[in-house]
Amino acid sequence: MNQSTFLPRLAAYCMGLPVLFVLYLFTRGHVSMQVMFPLFVVGLFVAIGGQARIRRSYPQDFSKREEWLALGVFSVVVVIGALLVVK
Repeated sequence: MNQSTFLPRLAAYCMGLPVLFVLYLFTRGHVSMQVMFPLFVVGLFVAIGGQARIRRSYPQDFSKREEWLALGVFSVVVVIGALLVVK
């Protein structure tokens, strides 16, 4: 497996998770609107910029096994996170 393709693609998939975490904390009442909004905006811009930079260097190519593996690992992380949030 080509590690130089897998890790950047996995990072590109995971870039948006901190933004979702901030939204989760806000909906649970752990973070006020004055704290949430700047964190959300900064996180969103960092995520979009990071994904664009990774996509330029490592374009998506689902004919490669590494792309599917990165998507699968990301999906498992999201499902586990969702199960932890629901509990």
